[in-house]
Amino acid sequence: MFTKTIMALALTIGTASGTMAATKHAPSGHDKVEARVMNISEPAQQDMVEFVVGNMLFVGFHEMGHALAGQLRLPIIGRAEDAADSFATLALLNEGSEFSVNVLVQAARGMFLMDRRDRKNGDAPDFYDAHSLDQQRAFQIVCLMVGSDAKQFKELADWVHLPESRQRSCRDDYDSAQTAWQSVLKPHLRSANQPNSAIEVAYEAGRGKLDNYARSFRSIGLLETFAAYVSSRYVLPRPIALVMTSCGRPNAWWDPPTLKEAICYELADDFVDLYQGYTSQGKTVNKLMSKNVSRIHLAQNASTGSLEAGSGLPEARATGDQLEKLALNLEGETAAFFTQTADRQAAPGAKSSKRR
Repeated sequence: MFTKTIMALALTIGTASGTMAATKHAPSGHDKVEARVMNISEPAQQDMVEFVVGNMLFVGFHEMGHALAGQLRLPIIGRAEDAADSFATLALLNEGSEFSVNVLVQAARGMFLMDRRDRKNGDAPDFYDAHSLDQQRAFQIVCLMVGSDAKQFKELADWVHLPESRQRSCRDDYDSAQTAWQSVLKPHLRSANQPNSAIEVAYEAGRGKLDNYARSFRSIGLLETFAAYVSSRYVLPRPIALVMTSCGRPNAWWDPPTLKEAICYELADDFVDLYQGYTSQGKTVNKLMSKNVSRIHLAQNASTGSLEAGSGLPEARATGDQLEKLALNLEGETAAFFTQTADRQAAPGAKSSKRR
């Protein structure tokens, strides 16, 4: 289902970002041109789009963790950014689909590549930052996955060289994170007779070529995925807004005064740049977790394993299919936008601003 339409989105990513390469980075020479969209293989194009979409989805769920913590006045013990990462990871794990698990694989992969980019550019780690270091964040995503199902995610843990001793202790991390989020969210679960929470969605026009991202993300319903997930599960005291916009730099944030989550189009372009500049060519991971993934957490979600456990709300699981709906939208609604291609020159060495 996803293969045909992932190719279509690959063309849009190439179109949206192709012209920007000439303005953002110095020319790298014909001998250094990498990964032209027209010339890379179909699996590599699919892998690139899964990487970009997966990382955008993880960022959106991460910021939604901040939104829920702020709106519902949830007690957060420890670093708020780590808590938001755990919320995003658990939300996607509890979906238990191949698509949602692949989002987590791509998110961890993205953080490893960010670390690779920083080291290649000679950037010193920001030990003072509110976020954990990129490698730490990546390993913790994998650790929570292993903690949820050591057998299912053994291959992934070994692939990223997570030591056996750490793999064994990841069950404690998973149980602690799951119990903590369940405890603080349970009082705010929506009952079957309550209306959905109000969430406004807006896609602002992108600047220049970024408008192609605006049209493509609108057509696949990226923001609607986050809105449906939250509005059907939780009772929010006030309406919130989700917006995609041009920001001038790759970023995303939750703004408490305006009750707005913002995701920048530049973020998607930066993920393209990250993939093309720092991925080992010829190596893809989109098939890594495909085997038997449909059985992940199905028993848990039916009982007490999911974040919305105990709500008694059938829609909680039904609206959990929103990620699948996003994949279906990729197939149905976006093809008209993806009718031209553009060469894309990767420019290793480009430095991006620190993202949330």
